[in-house]
Amino acid sequence: MVKYAHKLTRNKAIQKPSRLIFTDTETLETKHTENTFYHRLKLGHAIFTNIRSNGKIEDKHLYYETVEVFWDNVDAFCKQGTRTYLYAHNQHFDFSVLKGNTELNRLGWELKAFYINSSVFIMRFKKEKKTLYVLDSGNIVKLPLEDIGEVFNIPKLKIDFRTATMEQLAIYCKRDTEILQAFILAFRDFVIEHDLGNFRFTIASQSFTAYRHRFMNHDIFIHDNIDVINLERESYRGGINEAYFIGLLDKEIYRSLDVNSLYAYVMRKYKYPTKLKWLVEGMTLDYLETLLKYYALTSKVLIKIDEPVFPFKTAKVYYPTGEFITVLTTTALKYALERNWIVQVLDTAIYEQEYIFKDYVDFFYGLKRKYKKEGNFVYYMIVKFFLNGLTGKWGQRSQKYTELG
Repeated sequence: MVKYAHKLTRNKAIQKPSRLIFTDTETLETKHTENTFYHRLKLGHAIFTNIRSNGKIEDKHLYYETVEVFWDNVDAFCKQGTRTYLYAHNQHFDFSVLKGNTELNRLGWELKAFYINSSVFIMRFKKEKKTLYVLDSGNIVKLPLEDIGEVFNIPKLKIDFRTATMEQLAIYCKRDTEILQAFILAFRDFVIEHDLGNFRFTIASQSFTAYRHRFMNHDIFIHDNIDVINLERESYRGGINEAYFIGLLDKEIYRSLDVNSLYAYVMRKYKYPTKLKWLVEGMTLDYLETLLKYYALTSKVLIKIDEPVFPFKTAKVYYPTGEFITVLTTTALKYALERNWIVQVLDTAIYEQEYIFKDYVDFFYGLKRKYKKEGNFVYYMIVKFFLNGLTGKWGQRSQKYTELG
């Protein structure tokens, strides 16, 4: 995908899903080879939800034992000029069991776009002026359905799959679908109640939309300088967990430490880049120190360190000691300068900076305290998603698919 320079636009629109389908399936497993098993549909349950403009919710429940019955009902429920959202809790599995591509093709639907990986499932189909989105609840949160049910006080049922009758299995499947519906509708209501922009398909996308809709109070310019983009990509990495000791510990008191709202804390505390100014090749340490008083920086530097606090990136990320080249950003550069660890500055991108996330964090952290005090654990859970969900969207890579046949 071609990247182009632009100013990040604000989101003004609000789209509210009004037609949603929730489904869950139970399957019959048969062994194919030693390590291969086939699953075919045994039964399923679906809830077809229509939310009218006055807020009234109309539900239609469907028990089905064939994929044709399910998809015929989906097709009939979809409305011209309207988006319909089809959710499952494990769409990677359920869509396959339901032979989604085959059945939608049979009914005249055309796949227009998709984004599928291990943690996200999004498909968009079109038929005339109808639009169907096939989505996974895990796009919003990766939690077992049992845990979600506990938050909503809708306990997941227990069942022995070896001995359960079809009637017992149908009741079990219906309950799973009800938990799924409760969660997605609560998320929808939360987005509308707090004016968080258009309804989106992932928590990262919803967080980003909310930011642009309500909290983007400073202009942010996206550049297209390929050299700077490569430098920024080199600076982007995850953390690492190290086991510094493996074995039995002596009988002492050991404390487990955690950081409260780590992402939200650093987003609120520090300034972040808003506009690229220059790319500079080489500079003195004194000049680097001066720039850090006024600008945000991303610098490729040669460092010599005796603490494993900075990364060395190859196919994997390592945190070594010694002398090596790495790419550091503003706060890490300050940390390294204070300890005289920087040997040489190679390339540096220089940006204007501002406190761009303070309003966002203050808003959601205030809600987090409010809902915890009120005992509203549904909204408390959703608020935590928003506090953690915004960071990754800024480093997202665009993907390009090539049609093979």
